[in-house]
Amino acid sequence: MVNPATSRFCSRCGLPLTEEAIREVEECEKRKIEALNELTNPQFIKIFMGMQKEIEMLKAEIERMRNERSGGEAK
Repeated sequence: MVNPATSRFCSRCGLPLTEEAIREVEECEKRKIEALNELTNPQFIKIFMGMQKEIEMLKAEIERMRNERSGGEAK
């Protein structure tokens, strides 16, 4: 199978065929590494965990309000 002359990536293996495609792949890899570094940043983890606790508290509050509402309607 021969790739068309305008192909940026190999249709068989997916490797880049043009300089532009190579730069695109390299930029994508760079962004993935930066994102991974951010996700493992201790400050980010602390903020994320705090947000997760807030979400859990909000869920519990919503459940409490639902229980009060359904209990109030039954009376």
